Amino acid sequence: MNIVLVSSEVHPFSKTGGLADVASALPLALASLGHTVTVVSPWYESLTRHPFPQFNLDAPHVVDQMGVGQLEEGGVRWVFLSSPLFERDTYYGYWDDAYRFTQFCLAVPHALEGLAIHPDVIHLNDWQTGLLAPILRFGDVPDNQRRAKTVFTIHNLAYQGRWGLRDVLGWTGLPDWTGQPNGLEMNGDANLLKAGVWYADRVTTVSPRYAWEVTTPEGGFGLDGALRTRGVTGILNGIDSSYWNPATDKYLETNYSTLEGKSAARVALCKALELDPSRPTLAMITRLSEQKGLSIFFAALEAIAYDWNIVILGSGDAGAESALHWFGQGRENVYYNNGFVEPLAHRIYAGADAFLMPSLFEPCGLAQMIAMRYGSVPIVRHVGGLLDTVPEEKGYTFSEYSSYALLGAVGRAKAEWGKPAFTNRAIRGMQSDFSWDTAAKQYVTMYAGL
Repeated sequence: MNIVLVSSEVHPFSKTGGLADVASALPLALASLGHTVTVVSPWYESLTRHPFPQFNLDAPHVVDQMGVGQLEEGGVRWVFLSSPLFERDTYYGYWDDAYRFTQFCLAVPHALEGLAIHPDVIHLNDWQTGLLAPILRFGDVPDNQRRAKTVFTIHNLAYQGRWGLRDVLGWTGLPDWTGQPNGLEMNGDANLLKAGVWYADRVTTVSPRYAWEVTTPEGGFGLDGALRTRGVTGILNGIDSSYWNPATDKYLETNYSTLEGKSAARVALCKALELDPSRPTLAMITRLSEQKGLSIFFAALEAIAYDWNIVILGSGDAGAESALHWFGQGRENVYYNNGFVEPLAHRIYAGADAFLMPSLFEPCGLAQMIAMRYGSVPIVRHVGGLLDTVPEEKGYTFSEYSSYALLGAVGRAKAEWGKPAFTNRAIRGMQSDFSWDTAAKQYVTMYAGL
C-alpha cells in the first residue's frame, strides 16, 4: 500500500513528546513490511537538518507562502512544509495555533499531489491534523487525494484544538453543514479533534484500555458520545527497540543485556549525580502536568525521599518546576533537571532501580516500556496504557488515585528491593517485547480493511 502519515511533530526533526516517537517509528516499521510510506510534518525553524524546498505551494485557501521539501531515510520519504507560521521559538502554545495548523492541513493534499504521491491511506494524528479528514472529503483537493481512506489516531484526548466555528469554516471553505453537532461543532466552537473523530473512516487510539476509557464520561473530555457513536480501536504503541537498547545504547558508558550488567550503569548514574549507591534510586522522566499525577506525587514526596534517591528529568508547569527546585535544595538524595536532555534520559533509564508513573490518565505511555527494557522496575497507576503494559508480575501497581495508594506501591517496591521478588520483576520486564512489529501489522490489517 501507499501510506501517508501526517503529524505535527516527528523525531528526530521535531519533538515535544511521544507523538514524535510514534510518527517516526511506525512509518519505519511499515516500510520494513514492504509498504511505500511518506511522513508529512511542518518544517519548524528548529529543525536540525533542513531539506531544501523543491517547490512553492499554490493551494486554495492557503494564505501564507509554503515551501515543500523532502528527504529519504530508512526507506521512508519525509516531507516538510515550510511557512512563516512555523518560524517560531516553539511548536505550540501560540494564540493562533488553530489557524497555523488549519493552513497546514489545507496544504497537505496539494503538497502530496505536487510530489505525485497518490496514497491509499492517509493516517492523521491528534487535533493538529483533524481538519484534514473533512477537507479530504468536502474540500477543494485533487481527486487522487480524495480517493484516499483516512485513519485518525487520538494520542491524547485532553488536547482538542478549539476555535471559533465561523472562522474555521471561513478558513477552510468547508460547507456550513459540517459545522453541526454531528460534525466538527462542540459547544458553539469548532473542535479540530472532533473533526477527525467524526469524518475519518476509522478512529483509533494508542492502547486498548484507553480506547475504552475515552468512551466514558470520566475519560471522554466531552467527546465520549461522539466516540461511542463512531467506535474506537485501540492499538498499543511500541518503542523503537533498536534505539532504546541497553546493549547498543551509545549514551551508556557500559552496555549490557542482562540485569547483572545493569549494575555498572547504576553505579555510574549515582556517581554522576552524586547520589548514595547504597540507597535504591527512583526515577521519573516526565512532562510536569497534572495528567502525570503531580498532585498525589507531591503529597507523597517527603515520605518517598526518606527511603529513596529521587531523580527527576522534566519540565512543564512552572509551579511544579519551582517546587522541585525548592524540594531538592540541601538534599543529597534528590536530583532534578529542568528540561529534557537526551543522553541523560538514557542514563537514567539504565541507572534507576525503579521508574515511577502515577498518572491521572495515560493514553499509552512509552516511558514505562523503555524503563522495563533497561531493567528499571515500573511503579505505575493501573490506568490506560499502563494497565495494558505493566502487569503486577512486572511492576508495582495501584489503582486508586491517591497519595496513600501511591505510597503503598512505592513501599512494596522498597521492601522487596534487592530481593528475588524485585529482581524477578526486572528480569521479566527486560524480556518483554514492545517493538513496533506487532502494532505495524495491526495497522496494516486495518488499512487493508478500509
